[in-house]
Amino acid sequence: MQNVLFPKLDSTDKWYVTQECQYKIVNTEEKLRKLAEYLARDRFKLISFDIETNGLVYGESVVVGCSLAVIPGQAYYIPLNHYDSENNISLSQLSRWMKPILESKAILGHNLKFDYKFFKFCTGISLNVTHDTYVIAKLLEMFDSVALKLLCASIFNINTIELPSILGQYKLTY
Repeated sequence: MQNVLFPKLDSTDKWYVTQECQYKIVNTEEKLRKLAEYLARDRFKLISFDIETNGLVYGESVVVGCSLAVIPGQAYYIPLNHYDSENNISLSQLSRWMKPILESKAILGHNLKFDYKFFKFCTGISLNVTHDTYVIAKLLEMFDSVALKLLCASIFNINTIELPSILGQYKLTY
């Protein structure tokens, strides 16, 4: 299926393609605007969401980026506080384009209590959390571990891709 958000791939486009998945870095306001318009469509009722932080201590650490997906095999990463500042989206840009979407569309994620607190503190955006796979796995009491990597392996028989392996392609570090 053709990606309707960004133009068809060419040899100079910075896509990271693995296991038939495509990941796009949203590092300009124009790309962020296009992503917001894409996600605002009525057909997308649920957004898969995750954040990356530079630490685990709430109030001392910051959100360095967030990932979003609405269809299998296609995801978007928004850098917010990476060392390479020319690739970062500002918090005001993020709020302008993504706040209405992230506060109204259903949000799916893993351990969203953590993500919600950090994201709200750092961005002022209150995620509309509706599905937390961490909570679901805990309630089912079927798994030795509720770590996302292990859940994906045991339920779907797939190995997750670590974010640093994708960001390395874009020379983004945090």
